Amino acid sequence: MRKKLLSVIREHGVRVWLADLRVKKLANSYLEGKVIPLEFSPEAEHIAAATILDVDVLVSWNLRHIVNLHTKSAVKEMNSKLGYNVPQIVRSDEVL
Repeated sequence: MRKKLLSVIREHGVRVWLADLRVKKLANSYLEGKVIPLEFSPEAEHIAAATILDVDVLVSWNLRHIVNLHTKSAVKEMNSKLGYNVPQIVRSDEVL
């Protein structure tokens, strides 16, 4: 399985990036600010990584904790307050 995953990564030029302290810190801000519920910290890290990497669009199937009006507006408010750009957060069918 690992070899297949690595070959797909190489074939499609996927960039692999490990979360660093900036991502953890921003994710904690999302959790503490109730942007994302505490028990869903991976979702907070997902949004934080997209923010730190300065991506234009974050595509997700997670409608409950990522792609919803509350999260979009709370991320925009938090990121603006902290001086980060705000990635567009969209459903996968919006980019297909």
